[in-house]
Amino acid sequence: GSTWEAQSRLLGLWSLADIWGRTSDNVYAAGDNGYVFEYDGQDWTAIQGPFVTDNYSIWGDDAGNLFTAGWGGRVYKYDGADWTRMDTGTIFGLSGIWGTPSGNMIAAGNSGKIIGYDGTEWDALCNGAAVNLNGIWGSAPDNVYAAGDFGLLFQYDGSRWNEIFLQTDNGIQAVWGSSANNVFAVGNEGIAYNFDGNIWHRQDTNIEARLWSVWGSGPLDVYAVGSERTILHYEGAGWTPLETGIDFDPWVVWGTSSKNVFIAGDEGGIIRYNGSDWQKMTSGTDRGIMSLWGAGEDEVFAVGVEGAILFFNGSTWEPMEGGGFKTLTAVWGTAFNDVYASSFEGDIFHFDGVLWTSMFFDQDTNFWGLWGSSANNIIGVGDRGRILRLTK
Repeated sequence: GSTWEAQSRLLGLWSLADIWGRTSDNVYAAGDNGYVFEYDGQDWTAIQGPFVTDNYSIWGDDAGNLFTAGWGGRVYKYDGADWTRMDTGTIFGLSGIWGTPSGNMIAAGNSGKIIGYDGTEWDALCNGAAVNLNGIWGSAPDNVYAAGDFGLLFQYDGSRWNEIFLQTDNGIQAVWGSSANNVFAVGNEGIAYNFDGNIWHRQDTNIEARLWSVWGSGPLDVYAVGSERTILHYEGAGWTPLETGIDFDPWVVWGTSSKNVFIAGDEGGIIRYNGSDWQKMTSGTDRGIMSLWGAGEDEVFAVGVEGAILFFNGSTWEPMEGGGFKTLTAVWGTAFNDVYASSFEGDIFHFDGVLWTSMFFDQDTNFWGLWGSSANNIIGVGDRGRILRLTK
């Protein structure tokens, strides 16, 4: 044609996001509130499925099926008579869908999410590249969890990262488990979840504070700490607040046993539980402490803001050099002479038992978490879904 002409405004109500057609008299448009419109060469008619979520894209295969992709990771299939929802495994909005005549498809959308359909099932090709990852823990090299924003966890099974949505919009700040079948995740507004090997269960904490860290000596001895000087304890029946007389906001909890637990945080504050009571410790710094890890009761490392690195020798905390003025967000190691620390600025530092040295830098990464299964398999996670693995 040589000119454009106006056609029906399609009920005059819905915004249309995409259009696709097989022939000039078999064209479809998709838009708001689940509507799809069909053009037969003369008129547009509405086809509404059993859904009201917005469609962002539409495509069809040679077998006569239509597929719409849209809000909340939803993909629907229309066979000419009925609409069915397909399991995509994602809650990210999908803004584009395309496929081959045989029915293989790719859909892409928010936060860098890309999923693929092989004719049988949808699978992740790229997991949420823009979702900030706040912490990491694993029970084995093929069972690793990364905690993310918007209620998302990502679980690595040895070959790929699988997305888990915990039915909340709140960010997940930390994850820890006593085993593969007993995993805890905590985060914003006091949310807490427990995985029993099959299902993630929401747990009541009766608080709205942001929970920054979770750790335990076993399945019935778990601590979570957070803002507003919050310290919670879990013994199997539920989470209960602890009165410790703490005078700082705790950011991290870690320990070696039920009788040796450390909590640290703002202004260099550290308290220690010895099995009977909590005792305030002298850290020697007023810089906030963001992470703890140790090779034993008398070999504990603490890292934090402005390059703070501390070492506990069983009796006192001593400062260490090597962090510069970086914001050190996480520490993890395999032994006293093999310790790693990450920074918000993108550094990975290594301690060999004598000196801390910089071993890696990525200006595109803001690290928030470190975990490893061995000295040969260490994973760092950070903003925008960044996941890096160190292998030797």
